[in-house]
Amino acid sequence: MANVLIVEDEPIAAWNIREALEQLGHQIVDEVVSGQQAIDTARLVRPDLVLMDIRLTGAIDGIEAAETIQGQFSIPVIFLTAYADEMTVQRAIATSPFGYIVKPFRWRELQTSIEIALHRHRQEKHLESSENQLLTTLESLGDGTITTDAQGLVNFLNPVAEVLTGWARQAAIGQPVEAILVLLEAQSEAQVKPAPTPHLLRQALSLSNGWPLSQDCQLQTRQGTTRYITISAASIRDQPGRLLGGVLVFRDITERKQLEQRLRQQAERERILSTIALAIRQSLDLGVVLTTTTEAVQQLLQVNRVIIYRLEPDGSGVVIAESLAGDYASMQEVVLSDPCLLLTPCLEKYCSGHVQVIPDLQTADMSLCYLALLKPYQVRAHVVVPILSRQHHLWGLLVAQHCAAPRAWQELEVDLMQQISLQVGIAIQQSQLYEQSRRQAHQEALLNEMVQAIRTSLNLEQILNQTAERLISAFSVSRSIIRLGRDTDDSFVYCVSRAASGVEPLPDKNMPITDNPLVQALFTQDSVVTVADVAAADWLRPLQPFFRRNSIRALLAIAIRFEGKVRGMLCLHQCDRTRTWLEDDAQLMTRVADQLAVTIQQVELYRRLHRANQELNRLAHLDGLTQMANRRFFDEYLETEFRRQRRYNTCLALMLCDVDHFKRFNDTYGHLAGDDCLRAIARTLAQVLKRPGDLIARYGGEEFALVLPDTPLEGAITLAESVLSAVRQLQIAVTETGPPALVTISIGIASLDIVPTDAPAGLILAADQALYLAKAQGRDRYCLPFQPHPENA
Repeated sequence: MANVLIVEDEPIAAWNIREALEQLGHQIVDEVVSGQQAIDTARLVRPDLVLMDIRLTGAIDGIEAAETIQGQFSIPVIFLTAYADEMTVQRAIATSPFGYIVKPFRWRELQTSIEIALHRHRQEKHLESSENQLLTTLESLGDGTITTDAQGLVNFLNPVAEVLTGWARQAAIGQPVEAILVLLEAQSEAQVKPAPTPHLLRQALSLSNGWPLSQDCQLQTRQGTTRYITISAASIRDQPGRLLGGVLVFRDITERKQLEQRLRQQAERERILSTIALAIRQSLDLGVVLTTTTEAVQQLLQVNRVIIYRLEPDGSGVVIAESLAGDYASMQEVVLSDPCLLLTPCLEKYCSGHVQVIPDLQTADMSLCYLALLKPYQVRAHVVVPILSRQHHLWGLLVAQHCAAPRAWQELEVDLMQQISLQVGIAIQQSQLYEQSRRQAHQEALLNEMVQAIRTSLNLEQILNQTAERLISAFSVSRSIIRLGRDTDDSFVYCVSRAASGVEPLPDKNMPITDNPLVQALFTQDSVVTVADVAAADWLRPLQPFFRRNSIRALLAIAIRFEGKVRGMLCLHQCDRTRTWLEDDAQLMTRVADQLAVTIQQVELYRRLHRANQELNRLAHLDGLTQMANRRFFDEYLETEFRRQRRYNTCLALMLCDVDHFKRFNDTYGHLAGDDCLRAIARTLAQVLKRPGDLIARYGGEEFALVLPDTPLEGAITLAESVLSAVRQLQIAVTETGPPALVTISIGIASLDIVPTDAPAGLILAADQALYLAKAQGRDRYCLPFQPHPENA
């Protein structure tokens, strides 16, 4: 592990970095807040690594300090900052840092960057030593070699140098080295400029250790052509150190440069493909996916038209997406019918992945009907790639068309279209799965309404009635019954029973526990009991009279448990038919039972605590200023809800809110007005959060924390938007000093849906990182950890 110097002027950020490094096993040698302190500490302590924030207080920022530390002490520096604008990045790159991490960061990302930086530093040290040895060897062996006297006049060229420079040895001897070795410094692909004077060798003659030149150097031959070379120069001295002359050693790397150019082009195409693939996979809207695809392919290949053609079973098809460049007829929404496409040979070829590449349709051997089909659209050349939504199933075609002239398609272009077609096929499969899931949306929506009713009330009778009522429509069943009791009782008594229209209510209020196989099954297995046909279930024989009396044909039941103890049972009856219960039914029923168990326990706890500890709770757990929960109660409540989430695998979200411009408001209008401001915001938060289980706490200073049990990430985002809007509507303005500004809030959201953590502290850290990001992006917004939301800007 490494000895690390932290350079960070934000205390919270420094604390987060220290905690992350210590968790990763590293030793913190010091923490400083300015560039000058970083330089002084590095000079004295010589750490293994420096984590450097770019924006620092003082005359020296992080980039200048990093340049000094790396240059003078050869200590690797990793930039760790929330700023990633182009100018900052370019300045940072100019210092050749060993890493650049944008906050907020993941611990694993930080560890990986540290390991890479240390490894690179060791490798560079080793490489530097090797290069020095290699340079000495090349000075004596070399590829192209030119030597001069002390005045810089050429006195030797080896055969390789003659070939590379275009100068014969006899003609070159006695000439100034500048005339023989004309060096150009590459500026771009099409522009070069002469290297700065004095010539490379002239500079080397004044030095004792030679002078290397970058590999961007070009050599201009006597005939006027250019070559890419690597080159080094050194002075030749006798033992006392008197200058005798100089030597230049250079190598032709033109082929390597050309290969690098081809690799860069390939990398650029792969980058574009990756961008397209990411855009495709991030959307479930097939129309957006297909439009994105056609536009990207059209811009990438610079063709006149790109279409996506969806094939219908009758052999016709329609152009459902198009990107058009130039004054050509549009094919959007045009229905095209090609009889040849349905022929078995043609279908088999496309289903096996065949790609049709036509450089010139006018000279190609194509059917007349096909040419007539394309003639109105002036197509001269095209590439047709099949889109397969699943194995060997032809969904449609991706077509690139060139209209201006014939076109010789490159292999790389065809390959790129095939890869994009594959991504489109994946997107189509995702869309089909999405449509499948929509068929279950109605049931899920009804269940969400039911769960919402459970969350927003502490009236147990009301909760049970609403739950039983919604279960009828959510599961399309004949009856729903909620029975309460304990395993120590003689029987369960139903508290609530609801029946669908036309179904007789359940007259039997009591259900015996002893000698009841259904109840015993619920006691012994912690899962749903499903019976598709009660008449065929031999193990339920003792209950057959009960089933016949109440016209029960199928049932689904589950015990209501809390902390492993049975508190009741939840049962659904199907009276009009037998029914095969789906896995989704069991999962949804389990969620309802778990929620009921928690709600029953919450109601009981609330009643006891409300009666016994109301005043004590107010004194111990309320913040005196805002009358909201204090930090102590927040910690306890979050710990409790976190354990409950782990036990029952429910949702849990946390929001950290920080009041924007509060210091300016406080400084302008005084502390009393500042206190009124915090009270107003606290009241506003309380008005937005209406569920009894939700907690608002004053986290510290002008910060509030919202604990949201049983709230998925989507619900937390919706709530955050409501909070932001409500605070804006307060219209608390600061107008006395500086430009007018409204007091708003910034919100960091963390949810166990997206934050894998084993402790509440991990959830708090993620929310704090998201809050830091919201502040950095301009305030008055919410952010998620590691996931900026530009749409909220």
